[in-house]
Amino acid sequence: DIKEGAFAFCPELTSVKIPSSIKNIEDGAFYGCPALKDFISGIPAEKLFGINESIFGYTDKSVCTLYVPKGSKAAYAECDGWKEFQTIKEFEETSITGIRETCGERIIYDINGRKVKNPTKGIYIINGEKVLIH
Repeated sequence: DIKEGAFAFCPELTSVKIPSSIKNIEDGAFYGCPALKDFISGIPAEKLFGINESIFGYTDKSVCTLYVPKGSKAAYAECDGWKEFQTIKEFEETSITGIRETCGERIIYDINGRKVKNPTKGIYIINGEKVLIH
């Protein structure tokens, strides 16, 4: 469970990932989080309607992208509290975690630790982090 006001008034909070194991998110858990840009919800559609609908008060859902499990976009788009997100995208879980997007020139390694001069689209290691280049 995520308790009432757990992340309320976190002006620096930009990204949240909720695992599928979460069964309840209480009132105002993400109240007043103006910098929130990515909200990744692993909550499957069949568990969604038990989640409190007033968890995002004063969080700008017009600039925050909601990522939902593949096949559940329609359910989120109909559910109070979630349907206010203007951008809802589906994702498919993989065993790779901790990936972020990047651009610019850096020393880049492939996932086997070999230096890469001209990377194509894919997953690489930059500064010790797994990074998706697209």
